[in-house]
Amino acid sequence: MKNLLLLLIMLLLSAPGIASVSGHKITVQIEGLSDGPVLLAYHFGERQFIQDTAKVIGPGVFVFEGPHRLNPGIFLIVSPQQEFFELIIDINQHFSIQTRAGAFQTETQFEGSPENEAFFAYMLYISGAGNYLNALNQELSAQGLTEDARRNIAARIEMLNREIEARQNNYMQQFPDCIFSTVLAAQRDPQMPEVPIKGPDGQIDQLAMYLMFKSQYWNNIDFTDPRILRTPVYHHRLHRYFSSVVMQVPDSLIVAADQLLARARKNRELFRYTLWFVTSHFERSQIMGHDAVFVHLVDKYYLTGEADWVAPETIALLRQRVDGMRRLLIGKVAPDMNMFLPDKQRIALHDVQAQFTIIYFWDSECIHCVRVTPQLRDMVKQFSPEQVQVFAVNIESDKQLWLNAVELHQIEHWINVNDAGNITGYREAYNLFSVPTIYLLDNQKRIVAKMITVEQLQEIINRKL
Repeated sequence: MKNLLLLLIMLLLSAPGIASVSGHKITVQIEGLSDGPVLLAYHFGERQFIQDTAKVIGPGVFVFEGPHRLNPGIFLIVSPQQEFFELIIDINQHFSIQTRAGAFQTETQFEGSPENEAFFAYMLYISGAGNYLNALNQELSAQGLTEDARRNIAARIEMLNREIEARQNNYMQQFPDCIFSTVLAAQRDPQMPEVPIKGPDGQIDQLAMYLMFKSQYWNNIDFTDPRILRTPVYHHRLHRYFSSVVMQVPDSLIVAADQLLARARKNRELFRYTLWFVTSHFERSQIMGHDAVFVHLVDKYYLTGEADWVAPETIALLRQRVDGMRRLLIGKVAPDMNMFLPDKQRIALHDVQAQFTIIYFWDSECIHCVRVTPQLRDMVKQFSPEQVQVFAVNIESDKQLWLNAVELHQIEHWINVNDAGNITGYREAYNLFSVPTIYLLDNQKRIVAKMITVEQLQEIINRKL
């Protein structure tokens, strides 16, 4: 009995399901490729990173092996010629692959990994279905189509989409716990009602439909499962949500970011990535007013110590950065500037009397300023001095260059000021790093708009007047 029990234990330990518990071993045989380096890479967000370089164990045979299990995700095998194919590394981390150089996308086979066999078959099908779908869409956009032909093409597209969905459902039923099933579910949009919501007038209530879509956008993401980070899907869903699903208004974006981060708190790794994404997204945004979202995120999550993985030096830099941005947010009263006129008299920005004051930071030798200054001059001529005044802050140290440029551009009627020595500290007050830079203030000197073009400036003034 003792020997039988020992034999049973040995058999169990050598079984594929048990062997996959410890470490990882992926053997790759590539016909037509004799040497490396062959790389194992993985997705993380929108980028790919190298996990390992294969050991060569024979002509065209490579192995990725280690005593520890790999973090599950969508991986890539990359040849020296930069040819690659994707694979799943999840629960089962002991299997082999056979393929041929130059035919990774069509002739790859897996042994000991049913989830990868089904994954590769699905990807092969999707490649053909995608080409067919593109062809149908081109047909649909052709000129001179009859209504019957249009309906026929639309029906074929709908049939193809249903077939794709059926294949996805089949994979998800066959491998419910596999990372690729998580991916297939996560990339799906919310299911909208077959009968659209209608308002009291009997018309489709577009706002109600939008709010339903937005409220259910994240329903197919499991925020307890960090495996989704090692696929491109979560990053793309984040980008789409904050770029085109949520209204691009700071208040709406702040609420959406806080709600999403509350969901992501279920997993520390997901929370870290989500906070990094939204912070960097709004820090880099070129859309006016989005800096308010960045300031909110830093205040609420970084300066409170919740982002405890961030180094103290970085926190200090973030604090300094948002302190400089905070006073320049839309709706804030612009910092006053007591600047020098050409006759060395001084004038304060807040003393300017007009419905709107344009702050224009410029330099006579700046290429972009040479183009923008005449545009701004011609635009301002359309308004009376009571409506619009230009507080033109020249940033150069050579007074004669400044005065020559004022005369050249015929802008003597502007309030032309300069502070060559930065005595007033205007550069720090306005975080000024480049010119030309434009701010629009109302009659209370509150910031209405900033970092905008002359065309946008004229549109805003016209609308408000």
